Amino acid sequence: KIYFNLSHSGELCAAAVSDYPVGIDLEKRRDFYNSKLIRRVLSQREKASFDGDFTRIWCRKEAVAKLTGAGIFQNPAEIDTLNRHYIFYDMDLNFDLNWRGGGIDHAVYHLSCAFFNPPGAPNASGGIF
Repeated sequence: KIYFNLSHSGELCAAAVSDYPVGIDLEKRRDFYNSKLIRRVLSQREKASFDGDFTRIWCRKEAVAKLTGAGIFQNPAEIDTLNRHYIFYDMDLNFDLNWRGGGIDHAVYHLSCAFFNPPGAPNASGGIF
């Protein structure tokens, strides 16, 4: 069986293909997020360990929502990205985009891939290619 998942943000798209269920999310990094949104979206454990990187947490939440099929907009705080039931592969992508001929637009995106972590399984290792 082959599993796949897709995501896009702005001019970019991402695809994940795996022998196991997978979720993927791609988001353009922003400099500012509304504090009410952060409080509403983070789980209690995420709030306690929040390091300011909301884009990474949001990408992980969307990747889990796509992995599980649960959706993210009902109550995103119920998706706890610190839960050991999930394995994440994260990376930042830096691009100088000049696709529209209007000058160079430097953009930073975050990509998260989520997989289930079976009980008793060793921590996964690997990467995104």
